[in-house]
Amino acid sequence: MKQLITAIIFLLVILTSCNRDDEVPVLTGEGTILDFSGTGNCNIVIDMDNGTQLQPLFYPSGFLFTSGQRLHIQYQILENNISSCEKGQACEILYLEELSCKSFITFNGDSVSAPVGDLFFLRDALIDGNCLQAKVSFSGGCRNHYFDLVRIKSETNDTISAPVFVINHNANNDPCEAFLTRYLRFDISPIISEGYKQFILKVPLANGNSKSLTFDISDT
Repeated sequence: MKQLITAIIFLLVILTSCNRDDEVPVLTGEGTILDFSGTGNCNIVIDMDNGTQLQPLFYPSGFLFTSGQRLHIQYQILENNISSCEKGQACEILYLEELSCKSFITFNGDSVSAPVGDLFFLRDALIDGNCLQAKVSFSGGCRNHYFDLVRIKSETNDTISAPVFVINHNANNDPCEAFLTRYLRFDISPIISEGYKQFILKVPLANGNSKSLTFDISDT
């Protein structure tokens, strides 16, 4: 009987040890969102500051990942998950916090001499805290696409004295024609700090012209 009890205790110790070995460590770090949607079976990738890249397969519901976004995350590596995307390791995000959205670029010329971007369609745009959030659609699917918010430094609107911005789209000579949609978030806190209450966003149209949208930031 004593030998049986000893054997049971020994077995329990082994099982407990195995369970501890199987525990997946919770890691913490900061990184930047890269959006590869529609390219090479990839989607959102987090480029961590420590040099690793992560594919978030599971994360808190309702969170919106956007290109250039800075995050603080707690996560676990999913060793047994095999992804068709070759960029980074699959992971589950247990907690995340947005540190900042993507910074805008300042162009010192006027909008006529500003870099001409590739066509896209602005589906929606709104102010969320210190960020301009935009939903855009474009054709592609074979190469990485890049979006930047560009401030045209030499231009202001004479009527309301507001800074002027454009969204520049670099399609990277993508020959594919899949219709893709992406969310963007850009940091507008610098113009809030400068005391501006409004800004103008010039949006390109398919006919080569553009329209101007006015955003009120007085309540942010």
